[in-house]
Amino acid sequence: MVSSGVCLILEDEPWTALDLADYASFSGYELAGPFSTFRDSLAYLENHTPTLADGTSISIIEKLTHKNVPFIIYSGYGRGHLTSTDFASYAWIEKPARAQEILSAAERLLMPSRGSYKSTQRFETDKLAP
Repeated sequence: MVSSGVCLILEDEPWTALDLADYASFSGYELAGPFSTFRDSLAYLENHTPTLADGTSISIIEKLTHKNVPFIIYSGYGRGHLTSTDFASYAWIEKPARAQEILSAAERLLMPSRGSYKSTQRFETDKLAP
């Protein structure tokens, strides 16, 4: 369990946002958000650098990449809407997914050797279950 990281949650579906926040909080993460708008999350990123983030917006991805912040994209959409392949280290998890898979990916991203995650990697997941 990682207990010193900050998890930024950007999710437009309220129940999914609450579930992710509960899972992250239960696992010892400090929470930033959940944010339901890109504007709010960008405002947060102006003055903060989280150690973990979840997001689906290109502008958020670019901001996190610029700040060299590892992140997880947890999305129900395919990768086709992403136009850049030069994003920094991140994990891609398709919805739905098990909570443990999301948290395990977060822990791996926060490890000192996190360079093993590159934009070409993808996590296949099962159904969402606590």
